[in-house]
Amino acid sequence: LFFLCSTTDGQIDFSTGSTYKYLKGSAAAGLPGDWMTDAFNDSGWSQGNTPFRYGDGTGGVLLGDMMNNYSTLYLRSSFNAFATDRIKTIRFSVNYDDGFVIWVNGTRVMSRNAPAILSYDGIAVANHESGTFESFYLDSTDVPLVEGTNLLCIQAFNVSLGSSDFYFDFSADAALSIPEVPETLPLNFDREAGFCDAPFDLRISSGQP
Repeated sequence: LFFLCSTTDGQIDFSTGSTYKYLKGSAAAGLPGDWMTDAFNDSGWSQGNTPFRYGDGTGGVLLGDMMNNYSTLYLRSSFNAFATDRIKTIRFSVNYDDGFVIWVNGTRVMSRNAPAILSYDGIAVANHESGTFESFYLDSTDVPLVEGTNLLCIQAFNVSLGSSDFYFDFSADAALSIPEVPETLPLNFDREAGFCDAPFDLRISSGQP
């Protein structure tokens, strides 16, 4: 019997350290409600790579003015998705301090420690220390993926204005699901079953391609 195996490249591959447009909460009081959609123009936002942080970590964008000044950060980026009809599960990996909400193509898909009412001066409802990535697995039916470019938007929250630290980094990945072979696949043998006292060639064929 011969078994064929194959590997596929990731059909979503959005890495840590990616580039975002970002807006500090201190400048977001007048931010329109459609900021997480394609209709919004983010050309006036700053640009930088994750992690966004202060008090913890290295690299990325240092938010040296965040403490005692603003508690939220708005992020916009994009990722590519291919063969979306064959993606079953999407993994989000998040390293965060202290909360966040994620939208894909304008639809809210998940959150952690976010306040019930989202605002430019909102705060996380619980403390969460950064340092390790936490993985979240989402069913693709809950994420409105489109073939090609997808819009990713995030609002991140600190637990208080006076918090001593803040951190956010994110990645997403997904691979094609492997086609399933029916367990009832018919096999045809060119020799009857029985006991044998000498080697012989056995030909096996499938009733389906």
